[in-house]
Amino acid sequence: MAKKQITGKEFAFRAFQLFAAFFFGTFFLFSFFNILVSKLNEEEAQKMPGLGKILIMAIILQIIAIVLLISLKREKDAKQAEEQTYNESVIALARHEFEKVDLDIDETSIITLLEPQRVNIQTLQKKYDKPKFGVTLPGPLVIITLVIVAIQDWHKGRIKDKLDIAKNAFYNDYRRRIAEPLLNTCFPGYKYYPAQGITKEELVKLNVFHTISLSKVMSEDYVEGTYKNIHYHQSDLIAKDVKSKSTTTFFKGRIGIYDYRKSGFTGELIITSKKYVTYINNGGLNKIEMESTEFNRTFNVYADTPHTAYFILTPHFMEHIMNLNAHGDLYIRIVEDKICILRNHVTGMFEPDLSKPLDIKFEIGRSYFELKEIERFIDVLNIEGMPEEPKEKGDYNKVTDEPETTSTTSKFKLKKV
Repeated sequence: MAKKQITGKEFAFRAFQLFAAFFFGTFFLFSFFNILVSKLNEEEAQKMPGLGKILIMAIILQIIAIVLLISLKREKDAKQAEEQTYNESVIALARHEFEKVDLDIDETSIITLLEPQRVNIQTLQKKYDKPKFGVTLPGPLVIITLVIVAIQDWHKGRIKDKLDIAKNAFYNDYRRRIAEPLLNTCFPGYKYYPAQGITKEELVKLNVFHTISLSKVMSEDYVEGTYKNIHYHQSDLIAKDVKSKSTTTFFKGRIGIYDYRKSGFTGELIITSKKYVTYINNGGLNKIEMESTEFNRTFNVYADTPHTAYFILTPHFMEHIMNLNAHGDLYIRIVEDKICILRNHVTGMFEPDLSKPLDIKFEIGRSYFELKEIERFIDVLNIEGMPEEPKEKGDYNKVTDEPETTSTTSKFKLKKV
């Protein structure tokens, strides 16, 4: 999670607000001393700075700060509206693709089963989110406040228990009626453990995150299987950095781990979105610049040698991970016989949006395409058919045996070594 960059206008707003506060403070301070001194010595009071000028300056600075704040809010609203429009267009396009997914799943019976459960969950959630009694009664009446708060806590605990039971029942039915048929369609012979996931111990072994930040790990929807003789396993993952006074969720998305069968490969490569600056472990590798300005603007590439980076990052692979990054900040680590891929800010594999009526067709299509991404990733990287390492540096720019899924002309190029 990278620190937010402050724009020039935001900096100007803060500066004007600070100076306005300074002049207002100066005005009130001098006013107090003026009143105090005037009672003792009128001549000394007249020597005090002109309070009117200070007040006018404070007001002018505050007005400028308010104008900047209004401008910033308008820009923020416009950006949010633009993002919403873009997201709606992406969803509309995705929906068009998802509707092509035709599986033997009875959507009507699923809606009949799950929609009442969803409505019940939302009702319980609203009750649970209802604010507590916010008034502290004075004096001895504070006992009444404590009693009311205790009753509210007890009541909230009861609601939380009901909410947990309702969610567990919903997701059990959802996975049984949707997740398992989808997995049977995509990956016969799969293993699926809804309540399990990638463990903290495995994350530490993979050396992906700084272990000092890896305080709490929650993982579920573990899927394991084989495609083109390549073993993979993945799960949804939430990683948190817990400190004494704060908790930061720095990763909420999906992690996938693939076998990497490439004869003779012993190097290490990391491709990471630049938004991962704080928590990702780059292992002290060398930073490598690619020829594509767009790629360098989005990613940092680290490798033990340039030889490793240029050989692994084929143009089609670069294009594919750019597309993946558009749907969730990406991190890829390739080391010897394993590939680890993290996608932050992506929805859980089998987690529909419970805040609105269920769109089963959309959810089936979304989950289907997410599962098929496992195949696409293996196809694009061409793990099984990867050629032998080139002996000459000039061969790094050659792409051989490209899979059919990536037959389009790529816009990325590699630097010559």
